[in-house]
Amino acid sequence: MADTPTTPRTYPHGVPSWIDLETQDVDAALDFYGELFGWKFTEKLPPGAPGAMSSPRWTAQMPR
Repeated sequence: MADTPTTPRTYPHGVPSWIDLETQDVDAALDFYGELFGWKFTEKLPPGAPGAMSSPRWTAQMPR
Protein backbone atom coordinates (compact mmCIF):
# COMPACT_ATOMS: atom_id res chain seq x y z
CA MET A 1 0.00 0.00 0.00
CA ALA A 2 1.34 3.42 -0.95
CA ASP A 3 2.03 6.01 1.71
CA THR A 4 -0.61 8.73 1.87
CA PRO A 5 0.25 12.24 3.01
CA THR A 6 -1.15 13.27 6.37
CA THR A 7 -0.81 16.99 5.68
CA PRO A 8 -2.60 18.45 2.64
CA ARG A 9 -0.47 20.25 0.10
CA THR A 10 -0.86 24.01 0.29
CA TYR A 11 0.21 26.78 -2.04
CA PRO A 12 0.81 30.49 -1.46
CA HIS A 13 -2.07 32.81 -2.35
CA GLY A 14 -2.06 33.68 -6.05
CA VAL A 15 -0.19 30.60 -7.29
CA PRO A 16 -1.95 29.36 -10.46
CA SER A 17 -3.25 25.83 -10.59
CA TRP A 18 -4.74 23.54 -13.18
CA ILE A 19 -7.54 21.12 -12.40
CA ASP A 20 -9.05 18.54 -14.74
CA LEU A 21 -12.26 16.68 -14.10
CA GLU A 22 -13.22 13.59 -16.05
CA THR A 23 -16.91 12.79 -15.72
CA GLN A 24 -19.48 10.70 -17.51
CA ASP A 25 -22.18 13.39 -17.09
CA VAL A 26 -20.70 16.69 -18.24
CA ASP A 27 -23.97 18.61 -18.01
CA ALA A 28 -24.55 17.53 -14.40
CA ALA A 29 -20.98 18.51 -13.48
CA LEU A 30 -21.35 21.95 -15.10
CA ASP A 31 -24.65 22.48 -13.29
CA PHE A 32 -23.15 21.40 -9.95
CA TYR A 33 -20.02 23.58 -10.13
CA GLY A 34 -21.95 26.46 -11.64
CA GLU A 35 -24.31 26.46 -8.66
CA LEU A 36 -21.54 25.85 -6.12
CA PHE A 37 -19.15 28.58 -7.27
CA GLY A 38 -21.38 30.90 -9.28
CA TRP A 39 -19.63 30.00 -12.53
CA LYS A 40 -20.82 30.16 -16.14
CA PHE A 41 -19.03 27.92 -18.64
CA THR A 42 -17.80 28.43 -22.18
CA GLU A 43 -17.32 25.41 -24.42
CA LYS A 44 -13.79 25.44 -25.86
CA LEU A 45 -13.96 22.65 -28.47
CA PRO A 46 -15.24 23.37 -31.98
CA PRO A 47 -18.76 22.20 -32.87
CA GLY A 48 -18.83 18.52 -33.77
CA ALA A 49 -15.58 17.69 -31.95
CA PRO A 50 -15.74 14.59 -29.76
CA GLY A 51 -15.86 15.15 -26.02
CA ALA A 52 -16.16 18.40 -24.10
CA MET A 53 -13.78 21.00 -22.73
CA SER A 54 -15.30 23.88 -20.80
CA SER A 55 -13.74 26.90 -19.20
CA PRO A 56 -15.38 28.63 -16.21
CA ARG A 57 -15.78 32.32 -15.61
CA TRP A 58 -16.92 33.87 -12.39
CA THR A 59 -20.32 35.55 -12.34
CA ALA A 60 -20.56 36.00 -8.58
CA GLN A 61 -18.13 36.78 -5.80
CA MET A 62 -16.44 33.69 -4.41
CA PRO A 63 -17.24 32.95 -0.75
CA ARG A 64 -14.41 33.61 1.70
